[in-house]
Amino acid sequence: AVAPGNEGTDVLFYGSELVVDDSGGGPIPACTVMVKTLPLHWYLQTAAADGDCARNTTALDEAIATDPPPVVVVHEDRAGRVADRLPGYESSTYRIRTVGRPVTFFVDPDAVGNATRVDRPSVARATDF
Repeated sequence: AVAPGNEGTDVLFYGSELVVDDSGGGPIPACTVMVKTLPLHWYLQTAAADGDCARNTTALDEAIATDPPPVVVVHEDRAGRVADRLPGYESSTYRIRTVGRPVTFFVDPDAVGNATRVDRPSVARATDF
């Protein structure tokens, strides 16, 4: 799990850019558009993290109200709209994959607490280009 003591979703993917309409049996979480979210599936599996998806704002709001995830991943274009829904979360935008797809990670620092942290990301920040 990403956050010590978290019993629910560890990482929530949000938005139609990253989420398909239905779960399709791909890598965990199967609800994501795999070609747009790789290599994140591998990291979730390695960390034994539970992933889930919210395709629209209604689903996002329900997920946050029910069981706020420690990490929310969104396409960079949606980051401004999501930030207002996640007070207290810290955000960083990175380009993933060789095509440089920009995604923003919102992290609840209180939820992750003493979880292992990588101080130097293996992907370039979006501002590095």
